[in-house]
Amino acid sequence: MTVRGPLRVPLGGSAALTSDLVTVWDADTELSELVLTVEQRPTHGQLTQDDRVMADGAQFGVQQLRSHAIRSVAVRPSVCPVDRSSGGVRRVCC
Repeated sequence: MTVRGPLRVPLGGSAALTSDLVTVWDADTELSELVLTVEQRPTHGQLTQDDRVMADGAQFGVQQLRSHAIRSVAVRPSVCPVDRSSGGVRRVCC
């Protein structure tokens, strides 16, 4: 598998992972038979398949890349509480 650069997605937006961005191959397997597995979800944002959030272990095929069914969605991070007890202001993230 080859990924041809980053996929930049504006906050609140989404962009399809396509076969132009992600190239997969296996000399012993037909392209239509290849299965890709999400090993780790993105740190920032989500991957979706047909508008459903994909979890670790989710699988998809080349056809889903070609049909733009796999998307990267940029979501707003959760808000961190502010700690003002020490006189300063610092973010405390869980």
